[in-house]
Amino acid sequence: MAEKSASGTTGKGGAAPRRDPIQTANMVTAAMLALTIVVCCAALLIAVSWPRSSPLAGRAEPTLFGLPSATPGVAGPTPNPTWTQEIGGQALAPGAPQPPGDVPLVTATEALPGMPTPRATATLTETPTVTPTLTPTLTLTPTVTNTPLPFSYVLRNGTIIFGDANVWRPGVGCAWQGIAGFAFNLDDQHVKGLLVHVWRADGILDVRVATGSAEGIYGGDSAWEVVVSGSINDDSYYVQLESPTQEVLSDVVVVDFNNTCAANHALVVFDQVQ
Repeated sequence: MAEKSASGTTGKGGAAPRRDPIQTANMVTAAMLALTIVVCCAALLIAVSWPRSSPLAGRAEPTLFGLPSATPGVAGPTPNPTWTQEIGGQALAPGAPQPPGDVPLVTATEALPGMPTPRATATLTETPTVTPTLTPTLTLTPTVTNTPLPFSYVLRNGTIIFGDANVWRPGVGCAWQGIAGFAFNLDDQHVKGLLVHVWRADGILDVRVATGSAEGIYGGDSAWEVVVSGSINDDSYYVQLESPTQEVLSDVVVVDFNNTCAANHALVVFDQVQ
């Protein structure tokens, strides 16, 4: 029979004794934990003792980026922006290579795309309103003035009535030629006592008769008559009405005969107008 010792059971043929698996695992874990602590301590020591330096040491201080200030101008198309690269305060030409390690800064010298272009603002100036002043207009009221006519009597209707003398003097035929008439006042009443002047231009005839002297022939109070010829002719005669003192009262009336028996009597009627 094999003999059992305190350190374990001795195998057959004198073999080494077997280790406990749990004990072996505990030993490995303890070794790994100790190694981990050593590595962490070494890393912390290195981090504390390592010299401090900025990763951007030696690089140019960047200039802050700023938007250009808008200057109002005349409204119109916005030109394309021109870009200028500045590094360390020095401008570089467009497209030039940048030195390694330097930070480029782009400064816009013109308006950025998409930014509103300031436009000039029109200022409304109030224009004073002119209030029209009414100028009084002097209106002249016409005054009716009774302008006296040049004569007090005119030819009635401006017409001489020609006819056959046989109407007034039956039986005279063509062996008679004369002028007769009447005179009426403003009330259309016969006016007696005025003078009727009848003459020819050659002076062969020049007579005056009173109105009312032929009342018995023509049946009117102001009737008058002048026989100018014992036969018909085509002569011209002139007739004008006058006052008893030979003051002219009418214009001259021209009587032109036409040398016919049917018109050898001329009737001239005067009407007072003022």
